[in-house]
Amino acid sequence: MTSGFSYTGSYDVIVAGVGAMGSATSYHLARRGRKVLALERFGIPHAMGSYHGHTRIIRLAYYEDPSYVVLLRRAYEL
Repeated sequence: MTSGFSYTGSYDVIVAGVGAMGSATSYHLARRGRKVLALERFGIPHAMGSYHGHTRIIRLAYYEDPSYVVLLRRAYEL
C-alpha cells in the first residue's frame, strides 16, 4: 500500500518528535504548503512525550512578554 507521498530528497522543515506539539506543527506547516519530514523515536502513539505525567502545566501568563498570551490563547483554540 502506498501513502500517496513521494520522497523528493529535500524538505522545507524537519520536525523532531511527533507528539502533541510536533504533530500540530507538522500539520500546520504542511497545510501552508511546506514539505515537512516529521521524525519520531518511539511508536505512535506512545507515553514518552513531554506532556505526560501529573505535573505538566501550561501557563497562560508570561512575565517575559505579554505577546505570548495571544499565542497561547490561539494554541488552546487549535
